Amino acid sequence: MCRPPRSTRSTRRTSRRLVPFVAIALTLTPPARAEEPAPPARATEPTPPALPPGPADSAKPAPPQDAKLPEVSVRGEASGSRLSRSAEAVSVIDMKRAHAHRASADMGEVLARSPGIIVRREGGLGSTARVSLNGFQDEQVRFFVDGVPLAYTGMTFGVANVPIDFVERVEVYRGVVPIRFGADALGGAINLVTEPKRGTRTSASYQVGSFGTYRATVAGHYFDPQTGFFARANAFYDRAKNDYSVDVDVPGAGSRTERATVHRFHDAYRAYGAGLEAGVLDRGWARRLSLRVYGTAFDKDIQNNLIMANPYGEVRAGVDSLGATARYQSPFVPVGSTKLSVSTITGYDHRSIAFVDRAEWNYDWFGRRTVPTGSRQGETGGFKTDQVLREHAVFERLGLDWVVSPDLVLRAQMAPTWVSRAGEQKLPLEPGKADPLSGGRKLLTWTNGLEADVHLFDRRLQNIAFVKHYYMSSQADELVTDTQFRSTDRTDSSFGGGDALRFRFLPWLYGKASYEHATRLPSPTELFGDGTLVEGNIALVPETSDNVNVGFLIETGPTRAGALTAEVNGFLRYADHLITTIINNTSYDYQNVYSARSAGGEGLVGYRSPGDYFSLDGSLTLQDFRNTSNEGAFFKMEGDRIPNLPWLFGSLSARARVPDVVTRRDEVSLAWTTRYLHDFYRSWEGQGEKASKDHLASQLLHSVALTYLLRSPATLSATLEAQNLTDARAYDNFGVQRPGRAFFFKGTFERDWDAW
Repeated sequence: MCRPPRSTRSTRRTSRRLVPFVAIALTLTPPARAEEPAPPARATEPTPPALPPGPADSAKPAPPQDAKLPEVSVRGEASGSRLSRSAEAVSVIDMKRAHAHRASADMGEVLARSPGIIVRREGGLGSTARVSLNGFQDEQVRFFVDGVPLAYTGMTFGVANVPIDFVERVEVYRGVVPIRFGADALGGAINLVTEPKRGTRTSASYQVGSFGTYRATVAGHYFDPQTGFFARANAFYDRAKNDYSVDVDVPGAGSRTERATVHRFHDAYRAYGAGLEAGVLDRGWARRLSLRVYGTAFDKDIQNNLIMANPYGEVRAGVDSLGATARYQSPFVPVGSTKLSVSTITGYDHRSIAFVDRAEWNYDWFGRRTVPTGSRQGETGGFKTDQVLREHAVFERLGLDWVVSPDLVLRAQMAPTWVSRAGEQKLPLEPGKADPLSGGRKLLTWTNGLEADVHLFDRRLQNIAFVKHYYMSSQADELVTDTQFRSTDRTDSSFGGGDALRFRFLPWLYGKASYEHATRLPSPTELFGDGTLVEGNIALVPETSDNVNVGFLIETGPTRAGALTAEVNGFLRYADHLITTIINNTSYDYQNVYSARSAGGEGLVGYRSPGDYFSLDGSLTLQDFRNTSNEGAFFKMEGDRIPNLPWLFGSLSARARVPDVVTRRDEVSLAWTTRYLHDFYRSWEGQGEKASKDHLASQLLHSVALTYLLRSPATLSATLEAQNLTDARAYDNFGVQRPGRAFFFKGTFERDWDAW
């Protein structure tokens, strides 16, 4: 861990951090009143839910109705489209327009088709996935479901494994995150919006495929417009053997090793869960009042160590989660010539994190027992363990919206989160020794924010300026002798801020620029470990980064020649105290790197033909993320690219649709997707001889899907999909091999009871 003295920061960096505060002073200058009617203020609840009307729905005037957009497009309709055209540094993936609900691709695959995003896994379905956004990854990117941190919604298995059928759209915030999330995000945030539209509807899906994969979902929603009562419920079940073939080194003649193709034999995954929410909408005393309860669980066999060198036969992990979330959003109350609204989200989550490594034997890649592990050592190389960590989390999001004038809205947000964790070793301890897991660990984070949202020049110009304050207090009891614990405490406090600007040059041409001096507080997993393969580091300090985005957006809308969407963005990141992953063969932890810089660009082009008979989408990202440390443990690698991180990647997808094949209510569509990933080094590029450096080769993967859709009182679909069509060798996180060619079938059912 390297923490530089504050005196070493350059004058240039200090001047950059003054930008948000100067912008706020300019923004608070009284604006000229626009002529268009005043819209109601955007609520502080993150993302504009369709039930009830949300922030982007109410804060911005409605654009013309857009026709169907290209698949895996970064444009959404209705609230999603208005949000993407705002000053915020956000792009929106509309899952319906992306045809994601009917495809077998999971959330990780959908995210990976968007510019700037890389999703790397440590195996098949259910495996740990690392999501990177413009170079930042892991906890540096925050994840939410309807504005609630992902970890406190029951989705403890990671964003890539979230059931895709529950998500209406995905909002990707790049480097600059609105205060309404109450987030300490360094590189951005990804928000999954699950809210359905008003009405009564039911849906279900079932998927089966290669490697013993089974996935099922069911969901329902009811709304009574007379009383305002609504209720919705969903449930899911996932199971996979993940017994795909991999190429590994096995013992050969003498002391030599030889290459062999084997099937993974201990990589099974099972997850299930359910949620229920009920409340009222659109009452005179509440725009929304609701309570959601949930329960989820997953179990995962662990096949190998992080670099796929040592196989395991009995190591496994799992998480059980129970919790509840309450929401309240008031109507706007007149206060003189202004209006006020308050909103709150309060939640509790309890998790039990289990990890078991108590096998009596080691295993080889053929699933055979080899040599005994011994009386104390487990398969992973550490002591035998059968442990459970119990975590309690309480969080609050309290927001205030003040509509000062039709073109000026002020917002305030307060977001404390408290987490405590303690554990238990179920295996017998040596006499006279205390259980090191029993030591308590506590973390309090508190993020506050103020924001000014201004519209000028007949609302062609929008400017959002904000300031944030971050506070962290952590405490951990560490065993220092056989029976005594020592308490280690840390506190940290800092300020940040930023500004986001959007100008509409023409009805179809937008320009955007944004900046934030961002801070991310270390997470409980980074500080305390996860009880499985992540070791804690209580000495971590918060990360900071100066994030800049500049870009242009073109949306022509439907024309006689079709509809064109194009977006190009440039980004720059200067990070201090960057927290990065340090791995060894059996586990990994997190350490601070003094500084790093990420610069690059990304672009997207989408075309949709008249009648939506054909669509084409392509994206490309180039990012240069380098270590800039000139002192400390990493100064010898100054100027090197951050290792194990792709720097050039892209995707291309095409879809053709033929309607009225058998009846006037059906259609057949064929979709093709190609993803490219350029080669990159797994270790520091400046260390060692180039010929002997460990690197991952370039990858080109293809998938194809054929869908039949029938619209009747219910909408039915059936999809056959082949992934990794050419059976190419695909490698991902730390060189772990991904599945080869795979085939899937997915059937869906949807019924809108109000429409028939």
